[in-house]
Amino acid sequence: LEFAELGDLADLLLHPRWKIGDDVLARTLFHQLIDGLEFLHSKGVAHMDIKLENLFLGFDIRLKIADFDLSYIEGDSQYKAKGTKNYRAPEVKHGVCTDFKAADIYSAGICLFALMTRSFPYLEDKLVEGEDLFELLLNQSERFWEVQRNVLEMEFEEDFKDLFWSMVNPNPDERISFEKIKSHPWYKKPTYSQKELFDQLLDMGLLSSNSH
Repeated sequence: LEFAELGDLADLLLHPRWKIGDDVLARTLFHQLIDGLEFLHSKGVAHMDIKLENLFLGFDIRLKIADFDLSYIEGDSQYKAKGTKNYRAPEVKHGVCTDFKAADIYSAGICLFALMTRSFPYLEDKLVEGEDLFELLLNQSERFWEVQRNVLEMEFEEDFKDLFWSMVNPNPDERISFEKIKSHPWYKKPTYSQKELFDQLLDMGLLSSNSH
């Protein structure tokens, strides 16, 4: 077992000095998430519970994916778990998932949004400003972004919106692949080096100068 000194990303994002809207920080951690998921999928494993609470950081600033109790391994005869509320793909929520790897892509898209905004893109079964954001998301309505701009008071790049839409497509057969994620314009923009990421976390007070 490994110890992740910095804890999970859910707790880290709650830190008052976490830089909301820092696309370079979000992209850097998102790269690590995609690398980890791609490796798992190459081994025939779908995690099926990707969420911030299952993504950990140690002092090496390397993302660690944890908690595989809901995982699906190629050859499993059945799968009955329904994932975690607000992260799970629609087909997982309704118990009709057949493409488990595509379900991980959906959940990774939710994590991407949270890394950028420190907020969920929607809350299941709850209205925001009188709008059902989950339904707006499923319909890929531009109204979704209008509500987000009003609530979060931030603008979203078109490249980010396009990548996010492609990951949370309600049709799992049409969700973006790892190959296309990695070639996407938003994904290919700058990231922090390991030292720069360390310095960013140090500046936010998440690390001490003695961390190593």
